[in-house]
Amino acid sequence: MRRSLLILTFFVLFSVPAWSFQMIFDQNLPNGAYYYRPVGQSPSTIKPTIGLAPSSVEIRFDFSLAPAGYKEAVQGAFSTWESVPGATYTLRDDGDQICTPMIGCYINNGMNNLIWVPSNWPSFFGSSSLAITTFEQMDYSTGAVWETDIYFNGGGFKWFIGNTPDPDGYDLVSTATHELGHVACLNDIYDYHFYKSVMYGYLNQGDMSDRILTDDDMDGLRFLYPNTEADLPAPGITVISTDELHFYNTAAGNQGEIYNYVVIEGYGFIFTNLSQSATIETTIWQNGSPVSAPLAGNLAFNDSAHLQMTIDFSQYPATGEYDLVVTNPNGKSGALMRGVQANAPDNAQPTVSITASTVEGYIGSAFSMCAKGHDPDGPSPLIYQWTMVEWPKGASAPSLINSDQKCVTFTPTVGGWYALEVAAGDGIVWSATDGMEIKITPQPPSGSEGGGRRGCGCAMTGGQPHGTVMPLVIIFPLWYLIRRRLILRHH
Repeated sequence: MRRSLLILTFFVLFSVPAWSFQMIFDQNLPNGAYYYRPVGQSPSTIKPTIGLAPSSVEIRFDFSLAPAGYKEAVQGAFSTWESVPGATYTLRDDGDQICTPMIGCYINNGMNNLIWVPSNWPSFFGSSSLAITTFEQMDYSTGAVWETDIYFNGGGFKWFIGNTPDPDGYDLVSTATHELGHVACLNDIYDYHFYKSVMYGYLNQGDMSDRILTDDDMDGLRFLYPNTEADLPAPGITVISTDELHFYNTAAGNQGEIYNYVVIEGYGFIFTNLSQSATIETTIWQNGSPVSAPLAGNLAFNDSAHLQMTIDFSQYPATGEYDLVVTNPNGKSGALMRGVQANAPDNAQPTVSITASTVEGYIGSAFSMCAKGHDPDGPSPLIYQWTMVEWPKGASAPSLINSDQKCVTFTPTVGGWYALEVAAGDGIVWSATDGMEIKITPQPPSGSEGGGRRGCGCAMTGGQPHGTVMPLVIIFPLWYLIRRRLILRHH
């Protein structure tokens, strides 16, 4: 491994915070603004006024052909969103409205309808969809939403309600809770890092855990409808994107280059007005403390999910890792974990892969897996860092044995889906991560083989489906003729 301190290369690794929420986005709206429910007055800004309760979302049911108790089960999901501390958001049952033919409710009738479709599920909704949410009317000058509808595919799947899970059915309450999150203008999350969120895009048969909101879901609602500024969540950064940047030390006669297009993607950024002038601060940190070089400045609005800024390397920075910290006006901060690294120009970034893709193991049995790292500069030994990024809801993350070694072991005590990631480092920079999913089940009958099976190498990216999952669909029509479809696989 060759190391030069004359020229460094600055690049960014993808990383994620502990949780994330996403708002619905439409490029047809001003500055790509998100949808928001009306606030009960003529909205002068895109976001509802802090402390002013938005108008109730009045919902009418057509569950006349649904099994007994199904309407009441969906009504129970209302209070899940209404009881979020620090937020004001109200869903009100406005009575029944029969939607026969169904298209009568679909074409901008001015009402928010929840419709049970017992048969003849429309083909344009997708035959494998559990449910869909449609946005029918919105004010494109403000981003306020005036009408949404939810359709449940009653005839296409086996459903259950109550507190006893059906391993062959889908939980209506979990599905309704997820869809009502869309009505609040929260979008789906596809990255498996955030699988515990109700707004994560997958639903397994028999899974009832999405009846309960996570901190992630509640932060999203608090960001949209906060009671006070103090209730607004901390900003989160999901990724920074930039090209390579070369900078030199003073001995080379160059004071550095200033890179003017660093894009920050994230959530929870607080803006002051319709022009989206940013009122947040950014700093560069290293080893848990702010540093004077490089400098972060010239923060500017790019769109509702992105910021743009300048990072100034006119002072010589040390090789190592940097964290970008964003602070909102309410004093809450969020950072990108291991997001920025300075690398010697002659040093190649290492790579890593796991030798198996999705594999299976058994409760109570030690499960081992190994990584294959490669340093193009070689033959220096690599260091490794394993992270457990997913484990069954309601369980604790299992301890990883030898998490800083090439091979790692853990012993699951609960069945379900687990996911591991690993990165390899050469002492200067880390590789991009690779990951794998593991399905843990009860012990097989006596005489059956245990342990995980090995397969091909597999890079784990966000949004990989697992288990028995079914998709939901959210459709955003431009009026009722032009429709933009996103496939949701609700967890």
